[in-house]
Amino acid sequence: MKNKIFPLYFLQFFINASSAAYLSTHVIFYIKNGFNFKQINSLDIVFMVTVFLFEIPTGLFADRISNKFSVGMGVLIRFLTLCFLGHANSITSFLLGFGFLAIGETFLSGAQDAWIVHESEKNKVPLEDAFTKLSYFSYAGSITGGLVGAYLANIQNSNIWSLSALLALMALITFLFCSEFKYNINWKIKNRSNFSYKSLKSYYDQTASHYKQGIIESINIIKKNHLLRNIILYDAFSQFGMTATVRIWQPYFKELFHFESIVYLGIIYALFSFIGILSSLFGNILSSLSRENKIFYAGLFAGLLLLLVLWVKTAIWILVFFFIHVFFQMIKIPLVKSIIHEETPVKNRATMSSFSSCFGTVIESFGFLFFGILLDESGIKVSLFIASLFFIGSAFYYFYKLKNLERSYE
Repeated sequence: MKNKIFPLYFLQFFINASSAAYLSTHVIFYIKNGFNFKQINSLDIVFMVTVFLFEIPTGLFADRISNKFSVGMGVLIRFLTLCFLGHANSITSFLLGFGFLAIGETFLSGAQDAWIVHESEKNKVPLEDAFTKLSYFSYAGSITGGLVGAYLANIQNSNIWSLSALLALMALITFLFCSEFKYNINWKIKNRSNFSYKSLKSYYDQTASHYKQGIIESINIIKKNHLLRNIILYDAFSQFGMTATVRIWQPYFKELFHFESIVYLGIIYALFSFIGILSSLFGNILSSLSRENKIFYAGLFAGLLLLLVLWVKTAIWILVFFFIHVFFQMIKIPLVKSIIHEETPVKNRATMSSFSSCFGTVIESFGFLFFGILLDESGIKVSLFIASLFFIGSAFYYFYKLKNLERSYE
């Protein structure tokens, strides 16, 4: 089992390191390069709209053709786009680059999880354990990429894109060592040797048909499965609350602690990822609690900790309580993923994962718009208070709707 799954864990390590290399300081990078917050938020909006448009088609591609090929496409697009961003010098070029980053992400999102699930089931490994181990490598990659990225950014801003591209190349090399599987579903262009307008139109028609079919199948599965439907809703609305924090923490802590070097932001980002590892270990320690109870308490305490951030006045305690908030936010990630995949038929898993991600992206887009306006009009404290209500509300919704439901398997 280790020989087949282990390379997938390392693949996740390099993918996360590639993202963390720029995410640990990217807001400061944009500000230093003359971007205002409206322009910075437009990058997220372009990213999310692109994800919304491509998430389900790429999930269908993975289900119908090959999960490995889909992951490979995602890593390759990521590498080429990061090389392009290293030479970008205008908001237009960054918008274009983030659009392609989003396309690469959609090729990865559903297929990568489905690939892990397939290998886990084949080797009789519990899904929660597999996703927990995957999260260790994810967070380790984020720690590595975040620290090195912040160090290089402190020397020269553009270094973050070069490092990200290098780590994406390492992911591409690692991908070549991963085993392959695919479903034997007939989804081919007839007479492919006949490259013509007619064959391209036929391919487009097939793609559109399978796109529609994938949406219908996902909706029908969700309609029949109360647990699946409500875990997707819970996850989406907790992500809505999270959008209040992901954009403000870099300038907020830089100003709060009067950091002269942005290396400290890389350290904070690395600590977030280290907290993710601790959250995975803590989730395993609480084996006496049901998975449903773990998810409920994670959402509840994530919201309560944000309220404590508002209550305390000392900078160090604000940072400590924010760290603990992140800790409880991260506990739920492998739990939610394992439920979604366990409750979905094997042939629909990549599509369902993409559908869930697509729905979450729509909610996040509204979250960025909502909290962007709220931050400008009412400030950070009001925004964090509203965000805490979303965390607490989604947790109670999940608890009372699903605690005593029997799971329905197909």
